Amino acid sequence: MAFELTILGASSAKPAYGRHTTSQLLSSDDFSILIDAGEFVQAQISKFRLKPSRIKYVVLSHNHGDHILGLPGFLGSLSLNQRKTPLTIFAQPGVKEWFEKFVEISESHYTFDLQFKNLNVSGIEKIIDEDDLEVHSFPVVHRVPTCGFLFKQKKQKIKLDAKAIQRYNLSYEEIRTLKNGGDLNRKEAEITKDVFIESIVEPRSYAYCADTLKHSSYMEYIQNVNLLYHEATYLENLQDKAIERMHSTATDAAKVAREVGAEKLIIGHYSSRYKALDDFLFEAKRDFENVNLAIEGEKHII
Repeated sequence: MAFELTILGASSAKPAYGRHTTSQLLSSDDFSILIDAGEFVQAQISKFRLKPSRIKYVVLSHNHGDHILGLPGFLGSLSLNQRKTPLTIFAQPGVKEWFEKFVEISESHYTFDLQFKNLNVSGIEKIIDEDDLEVHSFPVVHRVPTCGFLFKQKKQKIKLDAKAIQRYNLSYEEIRTLKNGGDLNRKEAEITKDVFIESIVEPRSYAYCADTLKHSSYMEYIQNVNLLYHEATYLENLQDKAIERMHSTATDAAKVAREVGAEKLIIGHYSSRYKALDDFLFEAKRDFENVNLAIEGEKHII
């Protein structure tokens, strides 16, 4: 069961120094989810050889341009490629009307059904419920209504022993049954499913904290996640500016990761005032060791 994050954009407000505005792609076995849609997102998907046809959902944290302006181009490309499968977009109120106005004035047409669903910021809410993945939105603290997202696998990941499979000549159906946690139905008493299991990985989780102040109000929703993305727009010497603009510093992000018991942290959403990013990593590591910079094109196995 794949569970992998690809960074598509890591800049705040505007592109800078080769970095693009915020977007990520979360991939599971059956489909992918686009998280925010900054400018240039369709080009990034192509550049990193990702499959837009696998994207089943789009989740948009808030209505600032650096998180939504890539949406019309992305959807237009899907239509040009003759997409037929429906697409669902979760967004703050107003995005549907904004997009409909664009469709009207551009006289655009789409080859697939497009559904918008409003997010709310009153508390945590399950917005997606699939066979092996559920997604919750939750409010964070920014200048406009903004949501973070919690992605949670439902099932264990079971890795089977290839030699045992070959030795006992398991059928495709038997392999699928074992991977789904089921039992074998064979007459040989000594053959149990334990013979074939090499390892078991418990369900994993990923939390995306979009533009936000460091604030205790959302920490209860992201306790003990395996991977946490938290915005880090500024370095610590601009803490006052971060508070004024309702953003976080690298130090803030690291403290959140430590306080919620995250396993690993990714920081991004860098201000365009910074060309080099080494200081972000240095400051974050003072409070949380297992941290990575959001670098476009890099993949993170969750």
